[in-house]
Amino acid sequence: MTTAAVVVLRSKRPEMPRPYRTFGYPVIPVVFVLSALGLVISTLFNSPRESLMGLVLVLIGLPFYYYWAKRRM
Repeated sequence: MTTAAVVVLRSKRPEMPRPYRTFGYPVIPVVFVLSALGLVISTLFNSPRESLMGLVLVLIGLPFYYYWAKRRM
């Protein structure tokens, strides 16, 4: 997700200063994101029970995130 965020940020905010350079941008980050997405999809097909349990665990945490994010404002 961090690598995808770099691609999105550089396209949405091209005027921002870049404190570091990304090697091979945009090809290597995009290839990395696609490879990671392929691994996630492969895991969902090969181990659906374990993958879904992980996704449910993340989804259970979302209400807590929104609660604390709202409380911080």
